[in-house]
Order: sequence, then C-alpha cells, then structure tokens
Amino acid sequence: LVGVVAGAPAVSFVSRVFSIQWLPQNAGLTAVSPMWVINISVVAALAFAPVAAWLTDTYGAPRMALLCYAANTVVVVPAYYACLHSRSPVASASVLCTIMGLMGSVAIPLDVMTAGMFPTEIRNTALGCLTNVVICMTGGFSPLFLNWLSKYNSMAPAFYVMFWCFVSAVTVALAIALEDRGMVLRHIGDAPHRPTPADPEECTSGRSPKSIQ
Repeated sequence: LVGVVAGAPAVSFVSRVFSIQWLPQNAGLTAVSPMWVINISVVAALAFAPVAAWLTDTYGAPRMALLCYAANTVVVVPAYYACLHSRSPVASASVLCTIMGLMGSVAIPLDVMTAGMFPTEIRNTALGCLTNVVICMTGGFSPLFLNWLSKYNSMAPAFYVMFWCFVSAVTVALAIALEDRGMVLRHIGDAPHRPTPADPEECTSGRSPKSIQ
C-alpha cells in the first residue's frame, strides 16, 4: 500500500513546496517569480482533474495511476535538466510546473484505488492512517532531505521524484498483474457484510445467499 501511494506526495511537495526554494537558487528565477510559476502547477492540476477522472472511469484507476507514475518517471529528469540549462528560466520553469501539475492528477485514481483496498467498516480510518504516514514519509520530509542533497547535486529533486514514481509504478503494475490473474480482495463491494454465496447459481438467480453457520 505504501508503494502504491508513495509517488503522489513526492510529486506534490516537490513541485509546490520545495520548488519555491529550488527555482531561485538553481534556475535563475527571482524571489517572487516562483510563487507565480507554481500557481501554474495548481491551475494545471485543477484543469486536468476532470479529464483524469474521466480516464479513471473509462480505463480503471490502476491503469490510470500506472500511466501517471510512468509518465513522471520518464519526464521529470529531462524537464528539470531543461529548466537548469534554459536561456529563458521563467518559461522553462512554467513548463516544468505545468508538467508536474498534470502528473499530480495521479491523486484522483489513487483515491479510488486505495479506497477499494480496505473493508468499508474501517475504510476511512485506514485511509487516514495510510495517507498521514505516506505524506510524512515521501512528501512532508522531502524538503529536509532535498535541501541537503541539492548542495551536492542540483538535480536532486528530479531524481527524488523519479525514484518514488518508479517504485509506485512497479507496485501498481504488480497490483494490475495480480488482478488480471483473479487475485482480488473479496471484501470489495457495496455490501461488505453480505456473506459470499457458496452456490454460484445464487449470484444470478436473485435468491438470498445462504447464511453462514
């Protein structure tokens, strides 16, 4: 579960929190410009959210999450490199933040995917605990690590995001492979307390399932 969710906070915190410090120090932006540039990331995420939701409904949450993670893994390092070596730092930083904002839409399929991993009677509690742990681990503490790592390599944020998105992409791909083999959680459904019918005909005949002795 941690692997499935880990990449999303890394993308969000690096693009919208740590970039405020990183862009002036490494990309040549003024102290005020990053605030405006990062707003582009937020607007891009909001604009793409309905599309991400539609793609999630059409192709399923796991495959949409895999697409976002895989795209982040491939694109983030070239985007940061272009931002560092561009003659127009504001334009390149705007493109970088737009890409990060679009890829941040992975949160939509992740919400759907992770919700189905817990029985409904404990779903909200479990999701709250999982979210807090993962956000602290890969998101909230990321500025602390990256502030130190950036002193040695200005590409540290890109490699950090790429690493966690790769971990999440592999985890989601494994989950999809298991689902394709029929290995799904039996508790997923609108009625988690309803016993599973022992007779397959009961599923199609409309009869009430046999009570569990």
